[in-house]
Amino acid sequence: MSEQRTPQQRPPRAVALANGGVAAAILVVVVAFGVAVSQAAPPSIAAFAPDVQQHAHQKSLTGQQGANALGAALPSSAAVKPSPTPAPSAAAHATPTPNLLAGRPASLHCVGNPPHQTDDPQSPPCKQSFSGSNGGATSPGVTADTINVAWPDMFSTGFPVENEALTNDVLNYVNAHFELYGRKIKLKGLPISGGAGGFSSPNAQAQVQDADSAVTLFGSQGTFASIGYAPVGGTGFYYYDRLAQDRIVSVQSSPLLTTDAHMASSPYEWSTIPGYDTVEANLGDLYCHQLKGHQPDHAGPPTPPQQTWPLRKIAVYYETTSNSIAIDPQPLVNTLAACGVQVTAQALSDSSSNNTAAVNQMEQNGVTTVACMCAPNQLADLMNAATDQTWFPEWLVDNEQFLSYDQSGENLPAAQQSHVIGIDYNNEVLDPQNEFWYRAVREMDSSYSYQQSGQDVYAYYRYEELMILASGIQQAGPNLTPQSFAQGLYDTQYANVGHGAAPFYQAAVSFSAGDHAFFDDAAAIWFSASATSYTVNQGNQGAYCYSNGGDRSVDWLKPDPVFYGNQSCRGG
Repeated sequence: MSEQRTPQQRPPRAVALANGGVAAAILVVVVAFGVAVSQAAPPSIAAFAPDVQQHAHQKSLTGQQGANALGAALPSSAAVKPSPTPAPSAAAHATPTPNLLAGRPASLHCVGNPPHQTDDPQSPPCKQSFSGSNGGATSPGVTADTINVAWPDMFSTGFPVENEALTNDVLNYVNAHFELYGRKIKLKGLPISGGAGGFSSPNAQAQVQDADSAVTLFGSQGTFASIGYAPVGGTGFYYYDRLAQDRIVSVQSSPLLTTDAHMASSPYEWSTIPGYDTVEANLGDLYCHQLKGHQPDHAGPPTPPQQTWPLRKIAVYYETTSNSIAIDPQPLVNTLAACGVQVTAQALSDSSSNNTAAVNQMEQNGVTTVACMCAPNQLADLMNAATDQTWFPEWLVDNEQFLSYDQSGENLPAAQQSHVIGIDYNNEVLDPQNEFWYRAVREMDSSYSYQQSGQDVYAYYRYEELMILASGIQQAGPNLTPQSFAQGLYDTQYANVGHGAAPFYQAAVSFSAGDHAFFDDAAAIWFSASATSYTVNQGNQGAYCYSNGGDRSVDWLKPDPVFYGNQSCRGG
């Protein structure tokens, strides 16, 4: 039976979990990035998070079932309903009328045409200046001066992957450049249970406990939002789900939920990357519209005595582990089926003999192309088995499990690296001088120089999270609540100036009543062992490159193949 909770308040209780998730012990960034998947049911944590079990297994893209489960209405184009916790009456008079704003020049420096808030074209439209009362404490975690935001600690552990100073520089940047109506975003470190270092997130129970700690992190003022939690092991799912139950906004950058899971927790959960169902569908469209019916041009030489490869035939594999989060390959399978490609997803295991058997089966069935919904170490094991049998097919990757991250590719077997192609929803990774996170840091600290480290890389993710958070706060107006935050993002028309083109080759971005993910399209990528990488902490060779400099698409309907291994690595 679900307990009734008052937002941001919870009586003490001691609850045992029948089946906790398993925390991953990860010592290097690439392994840490390998988000584990499972076909097992989530652990029974009803006393902590009664809606988690239903939430984790939603398949509908409408999100209606999840919304009903949480007792929340799906967002619509109409104004969102007020929070069950009434805001102070002063807030009702805080938002200026259009007449008060009409003709008033912006006090903040705006950029471009149409003008946007910062030099980053993905920033929201320029907001005119505000004066007067902002309404004070319009929501838990909001005061007249501050917006309290939990900062999951990945910077003071034994294996820090985040540079605390860089994130603070980004924080100061958004506070200086966005119209926050007399308030400033205030970050406060949130210890992660068990001292989980790097990207190794704790088990389900610990994640829920950390979310409970976020609720009380700022004492009686409350917590308005959280930026991203450690994304691996339990994948952070239970942390975000618990925050949503407590009506705390979260912004994260891990592809760990489905679209309907985002919407089930509306208006609280937001992400840079779309749900993995959308990611898989995009990968399936790329195969259907660009690769199907052709020979596997990106495979290695066929296994002797075979002289040539047949036309493409795809196999889909997925990893199963015990972390209690089900990342389902079915969206990819369904997309392939819709274009006449019949394929059955096969489970992988950690057994070398099973990997060898999988390779034998694919060879015998004439497979040329392997899509793996698996962690980097799992894909590496499968590739090693393929290499042992002199089999060099194409390998398809996407954002799931962080496989499209440079260091994931760099740590794949060298014999197979040149056969890796796929998609990535993140913005194209450019040299630091053309990265907006780096420009933001440099504006706050002109002495800083790029360190070629994993900690520098994570500044990009924090930059995106804080920009989305600041955008929602700006677009909400002075009367800041989770509902006005959501409606502000729904109503924002991003200009997307220069989308997918030089010099930045950025993703198209938007939010809507049915979409809580920022990036709308994916780039076509291929791995080069010799290209310069700006995202690794062990040298600078080995990077994902971008087709035609930065081709991006939602459906890959362009008639010409997009992958060329001999072109320049990136467009910037």
